[in-house]
Amino acid sequence: MTNYREYKLTPTELAAYEKKLKSLETPRVQWRRNMSFDQFQQALADGRSMEDITLKHFNNDPRELRKQLRDWGITMGEAIELAKAKAKEVEITKEKYLQRRLAGEGRSTIMRSLGLSTTVFYRQLREWGIQEPDAEDRELELMVPVEPAKGIDQRVAEQLEQKAEARENASAEQKETGDEILQRVEQRAADQEKELANLRAASALWEAERARKDERIKQLEDTLSMMKRSAAYGVKGNDVSLSIPIPSVAIANAERTRIYAAVEALSDGVEAADIDRERVMSELFDLLQRTVNFITADLAELHPGKNVAGYVREFFAYYNNRHMEIVTAQQEAG
Repeated sequence: MTNYREYKLTPTELAAYEKKLKSLETPRVQWRRNMSFDQFQQALADGRSMEDITLKHFNNDPRELRKQLRDWGITMGEAIELAKAKAKEVEITKEKYLQRRLAGEGRSTIMRSLGLSTTVFYRQLREWGIQEPDAEDRELELMVPVEPAKGIDQRVAEQLEQKAEARENASAEQKETGDEILQRVEQRAADQEKELANLRAASALWEAERARKDERIKQLEDTLSMMKRSAAYGVKGNDVSLSIPIPSVAIANAERTRIYAAVEALSDGVEAADIDRERVMSELFDLLQRTVNFITADLAELHPGKNVAGYVREFFAYYNNRHMEIVTAQQEAG
């Protein structure tokens, strides 16, 4: 049986021991990616290999490199092509490329001769600002007069001239189209102005017609008003209607006496040498009123307790018709 001794450290000794252990630990270094895309391109242009770039900038971990390439938006294959393109960049410049295009070479031919992929080739064109065909044509046109004596192929020059002429024709067509649009707008404005003038003329005619009708209505209203006034005065054709009030209560004998007095007064007024027409009319209406009063009182005695106004009207209508018949007969007899 093995004998051993148990030894316990004091708190002070334990603290010193832990401090010593911490001092012996290896410090941990945290690695971070710190290479930019421009630095990556420059490294490729300097001829550095992908392995060297991975070792020095990506902790020698290809996975970190692929992650960084994804962040930059390119694949490993494109990065390799970019490295090849950077290595060949000194072999082709923008001016040399345009010279080859002027000589009649196509883009595909130049790309294959340089050994570039489509992605890298068009990336380079985009950096030069001539990826679009129109932009490249403008660059080629600018180069034509600069070097006229280099034996540029006549066919290429004609093609460039045809393209320039086509653009001018297209511009002329667009201008002509703009002129046509402007002409249509002006014609439409003229038509609208003419239509507005017609509407104004029609409005003036309608206003004149309305004024004429208003005047006619006023004339008719005046005529109606005159007819109403004539009816109020009792005028009906060739006869005269008089309005005599019918009293509600009267005594026949008393009214009979008043009739005699009124007849005498009227007789005196008519027999005077100088007839006073106002007096004659006053006495006449007084006589008529006395007569109406007498007839009313007489009929009231015959119909006690009843309204005799209707009977009075019938009475005078009867004798009025008789009078009209007598006068008409006398006029016809001559």
